[in-house]
Amino acid sequence: MIDEHKNDPIRSALVVLNSFDYEKEDIEEVMVENRTYADVFEIDRMRTEDRALYLNCFYKKFQTTDLPMIFVKEKFVGGLEGL
Repeated sequence: MIDEHKNDPIRSALVVLNSFDYEKEDIEEVMVENRTYADVFEIDRMRTEDRALYLNCFYKKFQTTDLPMIFVKEKFVGGLEGL
C-alpha cells in the first residue's frame, strides 16, 4: 500500500492496530485533519501464527511491538503521538 501511494501528492499512511483499539477514532480524526489517506491493518484479525511473525518482524526492525504503529510515506512514526 505504501509503495502504491509514495508519489501521490496527498500523504498516505499505514496504520497497524488491533480492531478493538480505543485510539482508532482518534487516529482517524488526526488523519482527516492532516489530509492523510490511511490504510488500516487490523493485526488481531490474522491467524495467531501469522500475527506472531508480523510482530516479530516489527520488533526486529523497529524494536517495538506497541500498537498502534503508524507509517507515513514509508517512514515509521510510532504511535498516535508521532503524527
